[in-house]
Amino acid sequence: MSVGAIGTIGLKQETTFGTEATPPDVFEEARAEKLTFDFNYITKRYIGGVRDTLRVLPGALSGKGPVDIDLIPEKTLGWFLKGIFGKVSTSTLVPGVYQHVFEVLQSSKLPSFTMQAGLGAGTYNFLGCNMESFSVGIKPNNTLESSVGLIAQNIKKTTPITPSYTTLNPWMAQEIDISLAGNPIPYMESLDLNFNNTYEPVFALNNKRYALKHVAKQFMCDGKFNLEFDNTDILERIFGTVGATEPQQCIDPTTLSVAITKLCPEGEIVVGSGYYYSLTFDYYEVYLHGFPTNTGPDNRIMYDVNFFTKYDRGQAASVKVTLVNGQSGFPNP
Repeated sequence: MSVGAIGTIGLKQETTFGTEATPPDVFEEARAEKLTFDFNYITKRYIGGVRDTLRVLPGALSGKGPVDIDLIPEKTLGWFLKGIFGKVSTSTLVPGVYQHVFEVLQSSKLPSFTMQAGLGAGTYNFLGCNMESFSVGIKPNNTLESSVGLIAQNIKKTTPITPSYTTLNPWMAQEIDISLAGNPIPYMESLDLNFNNTYEPVFALNNKRYALKHVAKQFMCDGKFNLEFDNTDILERIFGTVGATEPQQCIDPTTLSVAITKLCPEGEIVVGSGYYYSLTFDYYEVYLHGFPTNTGPDNRIMYDVNFFTKYDRGQAASVKVTLVNGQSGFPNP
């Protein structure tokens, strides 16, 4: 079997970094899995009578790559969010309905995972996986697409198990509400959200080719949205404040909220509860930059607005993500 559709992707949080966690707790119906392993051979040349390479030695092991998914309310989504942010708190809204709030863990040590990839001729566990990036792309009349970037410490062949999957459908773009500074913005034509952790793989003199640990450094979140230039409201905010006609000496940050709610019949988590699968991104201090461009006589005047965030001490966060679903939690093992 060498057809990707018949492969499998599984995930389980590790008790300690690099300790194999198997079998997977959850499986994901991924669009693509591109995690690769580099064996980083060391080649040596010497003054030895030939122009060729004279020595090839084993170097550092390192794995890196994305898993591309559609955003489905249950199974792996909460674990991916825990991996990128590090901290999650869960509360029960009504029996069978749970609210999970994900925040940036202010620590250099974030949760690590074993990711299992079933590749037909063999099934392999990628150990010591940390979430390096998490992005969401939203375009009209499409599923909400995400790409999760991972780095891995080591790789081992394993025995596959029978996977199980959710029957829930992904969220769609028509299930989204966007607000800027508390005001609805129903005319965005695309939206990209990006969350990134910077990691340093640390290698030690310990008779191992793989990293001792992955040290988490800077966390960043940014994004971009596209819209038609039919009023100056957002451009005024880019200039620095509402009503501005030119760039200001002082800049007022704004807020951004992206709320996604599954309202189709399958969207109610527990029938009769009134609670629906939802995912909300709340940004507390947002800075905008961009300018409209006129690209031709028959083209609408559009502009890409880029944004980034800073830490808000009042909210003790730059961003918080809230997931409401039927999973009871994402506890540490």
